[in-house]
Amino acid sequence: MPPQLESAEERGTETEDDRDDGQDEEEEDDEREDGPNPYKAQAEAKARVVHLRDKALGFWHRDEWESIMNMYTNEAFFDTLLCWVRPTRDFLSFLHAELRRLYVTKIVSVGCGCGFLEWLIKRACSGIEVIGYEVDRAWWQGRYGVKPFIEHIYIDEVKTRHVPAGSVLMTCYFHSWECWNQYLAEFRGDIVIVIGPDTNDHVTFPEPRHLLSDPRFVLESQRDIAGGDKIVIMRRNPELWPVPPPPPEPAADEPPLPSVKPPDSKAEQAKRYNEMRRSLVMNRICNAKQNPKTAPVDPKGENQMASGQEQGVKVSPPLVTVTDLSGERRQSLRRTQLVAVLTHLSIALSSGNSGEDERG
Repeated sequence: MPPQLESAEERGTETEDDRDDGQDEEEEDDEREDGPNPYKAQAEAKARVVHLRDKALGFWHRDEWESIMNMYTNEAFFDTLLCWVRPTRDFLSFLHAELRRLYVTKIVSVGCGCGFLEWLIKRACSGIEVIGYEVDRAWWQGRYGVKPFIEHIYIDEVKTRHVPAGSVLMTCYFHSWECWNQYLAEFRGDIVIVIGPDTNDHVTFPEPRHLLSDPRFVLESQRDIAGGDKIVIMRRNPELWPVPPPPPEPAADEPPLPSVKPPDSKAEQAKRYNEMRRSLVMNRICNAKQNPKTAPVDPKGENQMASGQEQGVKVSPPLVTVTDLSGERRQSLRRTQLVAVLTHLSIALSSGNSGEDERG
């Protein structure tokens, strides 16, 4: 049976329904486009950070540290390129009060990075000297590194992690247990300040909670920082963590080591030349012992004496020459051969005498 043909009205009705469905899909697509775009949001957030960073650097150039502090407090400024925490007004006020209470005048910040936080502390806490310890001068003073905001001491150049006496040891978002323990082993002060995350979003070594559970330290004070961070100020427990002995100081009468070795005198040059010549002679003697036929012949060491006289150095003739040694070797070989012949003769004679006795 042939298929039933559809009427024009039915065909027109279905066509209109299809058009309505297409319009609904287009409207849904428009709604999706009008919705939040994650890539666009990330780009806008990054552009905002760059804008605020330029603004903060402008304040730094004009030494307006209070304006930077207000940016962290009021504008929710946060840029890990400059600082891993948010040094708000509350944070800096708390730190200043604690440093004054503990009579702190000098801070050594290990792993300080570019030192932006340390510069803010130095400006906000009057009378406090802040020095940063870092590694890899080529990076921080190179093309891609952020130029330091404070004085840097590069420990890979000075080859020590010693903290000056009377200083406070501070770190912010440090990432090496090994280096931290080396700093503590040489630290002779009493106060340690650690700034780091108070949540599991980031992992640092050490974290503030590590010091809170360490029996070597006694808690002085602590404060939460905006953004999920914490600052803890700890004091040394002398019963469990005694002060290490001071590093040895060089003697006052000991002359400093010269940076460049002075030139040798003529006597030292002659001594060095004789030692070199003696080593060459010994090498030739060893070669002559191993290969007497191929050893070079220099009966009186005339070539060596001539080269020494050309350089203006007094050279004594060698005590033992290759020729004498080869003669001694020949004599020893002759003695060995003679002993072997006599041994064979004695054996032959003894065997002949024993045969005659048997026949008799």
